[in-house]
This record gives sequence, C-alpha cells and structure tokens, in this order.
Amino acid sequence: MLVSMVFPLIQLVVLGYAFGGKIKNLKVGVVDQDHLLPAVKLREMFGAIAANARTFETVDYSDPRRAIQDLRNGRINGVVNIPPHFSRHVLEQAGPQVALIEDNTDNFASGPLEAVFSQIVGAYNSSQVKPRLAHDVTLSVVEMYPYVPYIQYLLPGSIVMSIFMMVMIGGGIIFIDDKARGLHEGYLVTPISKFELIMGFNLSGAVKAILAGLVLSTLGAMLAGVPDPLDPARLARLVLHGLTGPVTVAGATFNGAMPAWGDQLTDAEIAAVLTYVRSHFDNQSPAVSATLVAAERAATASRTNRPRTG
Repeated sequence: MLVSMVFPLIQLVVLGYAFGGKIKNLKVGVVDQDHLLPAVKLREMFGAIAANARTFETVDYSDPRRAIQDLRNGRINGVVNIPPHFSRHVLEQAGPQVALIEDNTDNFASGPLEAVFSQIVGAYNSSQVKPRLAHDVTLSVVEMYPYVPYIQYLLPGSIVMSIFMMVMIGGGIIFIDDKARGLHEGYLVTPISKFELIMGFNLSGAVKAILAGLVLSTLGAMLAGVPDPLDPARLARLVLHGLTGPVTVAGATFNGAMPAWGDQLTDAEIAAVLTYVRSHFDNQSPAVSATLVAAERAATASRTNRPRTG
C-alpha cells in the first residue's frame, strides 16, 4: 500500500516538472568586449529579462575562452559575446553583430535562448519613437482558460491511477498472487462463504483505494501548489479589506485593485455575496455563514493597511 502511494507522488513530481511549463533560470555567460554605451544598453536589456521573465540569469566573463569552456562543461547554458567595436558599428550603422554561442545538443535550452535573444535584438533595433496614439489595427488575443502548470494538470490522473491500482492489487490480484505462491489453501479452510470471501477482497481494496486517494489528494495538492480560490475565509478577508497589487492565479498574473467593503456591508450582506459567488459561475461550494465573516472581521480588526497588498 505504501508503494502504491509513494510511486504516484514520485511520478507526479518527475513528470510534472519535466514536461510543460516555461523554461526559466538558464545560465547565460555574457562577455562584454566593448564596454561602451550601446553595449551597456544591450546588457541592461539582458538584466530586465533576467529580473522579470527570469528565462535566464547572466554570468559575467572577461575571457571568452573561459566562458566557452564552462559551456562545454555544462556550467552554463549559453554565451553571449559582445565583440570589440560593437558600439562603433552601431553608431555607424555598419551591421553590428552579437554572437550567441549555444550547446546545440540541448534543444530544451537552445530553443528558448534563441527565441528570447531574438526578441531582445529586435527590441534593441526598434529605436524609433512610436506615436502616442496608435493608428494601426492590432489583434488582442484573449485566452478562454488561464494557464495551468503541467504538474497541476497531471495531478488528477495520478490520483485516479493510484486508486485504480490500489483496487486492482488489493482486490482480485492478491488472490491470484496468493494462489501462485501456494497460500490460497488458507482461504479454503476459512469458515466463510465464497460470496463473503469475494466481498472481503473487494471491500479491502476499496478501503485501501479511499485511503490512498485521500493521502494523494492532500500531498499531491501541496506538491503541485494547487490554490483554493474559493476558500470562504480568504474570500471574506478579500471583501472586508480589499486587495491591490499583482496576484498570480494558476500561472496567470492579474494586476488590479478592489476596494474594501468592510465598512459599507454587514456580516450578513458579505456572507450573501460570497454565497452567491461560490454557488454560481459553475461553482458548487456550500453557503458562507455570517458567523464566519464576523470571525474574520474580529480576527483582522487590527489591520490598518487597507486595502491590503496581494
């Protein structure tokens, strides 16, 4: 039983982080042989990507041969070489070039690096000032469903697989295994009927499956970082004190502001609003009581930073 619960968790962690998602925190060596203003501007763009998107982080090198040697040894994932006279070629518009040296045997790292540095170079080249009012027609893509990390997408399948294996192993397969070992003779002398024997196998497998499902649902949700956006206490604090600043839900970042309603609405009114949200829009959560809202109001009464920052 322990093996049937541990192996799905290992599979969840290994496969959940091996597929899907976005590659981050790649190490890129930067060799700046120019050190003038255009090169500094390019390096500042590298730093902006490293601080925000975190696709890569830069490692400074003064010797290009040492950087390439570290790339060969796997210490870094790529090398960006800013050659001498780069700034002079930029100012003269004489076809300046920047070299991206990558390990082409590692497609998982080389592909994202090529894409992100192509975007950086494209942004660097677009130096003209854009008009304040855009005249061109643009297309805004709105995704119907938010981004879900692959490990959270894999979690339900791992739980169902563990339940299925637990029922199968704890039910009929254990009898077949005992028969192969010659241990089934003990069943023949047991003072129970065949029906009771079969029901005992099935019930034992079902009990083990329920226990495995509960354990895997709890531990798997913790490992996968599954949020609970409909937690009544969390929603009550949100309505009471408001929320400002960026909030990340299932990989999608939202930056807005919600005012605090604790001074305008009573506990019963807030409970009615939360009950409506939790029972509509394809939600099927139970009602929120005014007692819970009152308890959250009392527990957070000393909070002065309203609305709170996400």
